[in-house]
Amino acid sequence: MAWARRREVPRIVPALVALILLLSIPLAIGYLRQAQVGARWHRMAAELSAQLATATAEHAALQARKQYVSTDAYVEEAARSRLRWARAGEVVVVVLNATPTPFSPISSLP
Repeated sequence: MAWARRREVPRIVPALVALILLLSIPLAIGYLRQAQVGARWHRMAAELSAQLATATAEHAALQARKQYVSTDAYVEEAARSRLRWARAGEVVVVVLNATPTPFSPISSLP
């Protein structure tokens, strides 16, 4: 029976394995850092999308307000409420003392 001859591993193979392991560690660290940066960018993009939606809604509301302010109905409302103007033939009543006076029943009169 022939003896099985044991094959010798060349000395360069363990050195190559060690070199590959040493190079893969920085690559793995870099990949993890890039994954963290990507996750941060995705969170920031979601926040900015929410802010954009809010700003778009506010812009639409302001545009509607701008259209209303340029109408005659707004001008009349502002003139009546803020400036206390009236149309011809109308009477403006301005209450100077808004506090109620105490009520005295008729039975207490002499």
